[in-house]
Amino acid sequence: STPLTLIMIRGALGVIVLFVVAYATTGSITLPRQAWRSTILAGIGLTMITFGYMSSVAYIPVGLAALIFYTFPLVVLAIESIRERRLPGPRRLATFIVAFAGLGLALGPSFDTLNPLGIGLAFMGGLGTVVLLLAAARASEVAEPMVIVSYANLFLLPIAGGSMIFFDAFALPETGLGWTALGGAGLAYLIGVTAQMFAVKYARASDVSVVHNIEPVVSIAVAWFVLNETLSPLQLVGVALVIAAIFAGTRLSKDL
Repeated sequence: STPLTLIMIRGALGVIVLFVVAYATTGSITLPRQAWRSTILAGIGLTMITFGYMSSVAYIPVGLAALIFYTFPLVVLAIESIRERRLPGPRRLATFIVAFAGLGLALGPSFDTLNPLGIGLAFMGGLGTVVLLLAAARASEVAEPMVIVSYANLFLLPIAGGSMIFFDAFALPETGLGWTALGGAGLAYLIGVTAQMFAVKYARASDVSVVHNIEPVVSIAVAWFVLNETLSPLQLVGVALVIAAIFAGTRLSKDL
């Protein structure tokens, strides 16, 4: 298959499945007028993540793309601090910095290929996550998270489909394993993006963003256990720092 096919199918699943689930769980798929602006912004953020982050790895190493992308928790923390007109507590700020430093060690990014387009796309993906989390948090004040995520995917779908057609990139899997992987990727996407929407309804966006740092750690662990990749002692130290920072961040959520 192709990345654009995957993006389009994920978006289609997001529209069909999530709208059905939203109606079944809430009894309505009506989006309150007050939530439209924030929900559209959430859709824009979701689109930026999908195309920015996934496209960046075509121009720069994966580790570097991930490190650039995961600057977004620091940006979310800074924006929240500006909104609230107060600096974050020193322990809270240290937690975010340690998490980012841990990712730097764990990912071990290569700086041999510094393509400006790839760097820009990775930053666009990170900025999209900032937009998604903050907009979804605002929308969830007046709308159900399930409805918000459904409409956010509705915004993404035509852009994904149009891009796939424009670049003539439609290609379905040709093996059973390919179809299984495509279905697994679609299901994981639905769970992940829906969980994001619920998370920012019940927790601060900055708290949610620092927990996001677990994603590359899980990817590293899967590569270690499943693909038999070897991790250096420095990478293991980085993983430990990220996990410790996430644990500390959840306990320091009231340390504003």
